[in-house]
Amino acid sequence: MAIFDRIKTLVQRIRVSRWERAERILLLRLLHSACLLDSEISASEREWLDEVASDMGLSWDEVQAEDAGLTVFQMCRDEHKREQVYSLLAQALFADGDFDKKEQIMTARLIDRHQLHTADLQRHIDQLRNRLLNEALGDWNRAIELGVPERND
Repeated sequence: MAIFDRIKTLVQRIRVSRWERAERILLLRLLHSACLLDSEISASEREWLDEVASDMGLSWDEVQAEDAGLTVFQMCRDEHKREQVYSLLAQALFADGDFDKKEQIMTARLIDRHQLHTADLQRHIDQLRNRLLNEALGDWNRAIELGVPERND
């Protein structure tokens, strides 16, 4: 991940950590739901969720035990929070390194259930996918320049 992207992620998590406790709990539950769209949470998704929860100052016991008392739709009325929700949701969808067809189909249900906007989430998904693709292409180009042989798996 490029240094700029690391800084952006850090700033985003600092902002979210200042949200009301109920909002952080609700957001973490939404992110957990997104990671579960393919019916399992991979090790990389679990690691990502644990890191986000820690950055939010929450534990999974707290998240599971407490009632947030509000809905994602209510939380997303604030434009800045809405952007953070969509950005983190896109990250959750790619936390396992893949956003497969099943997850794409289930994401539509998640959007409907929480009254989110498809176009806004898609914009964040496209930005993240493009960034990840550019990183992969950059790594590939560096490997070619260094003369690293291709793997034939």
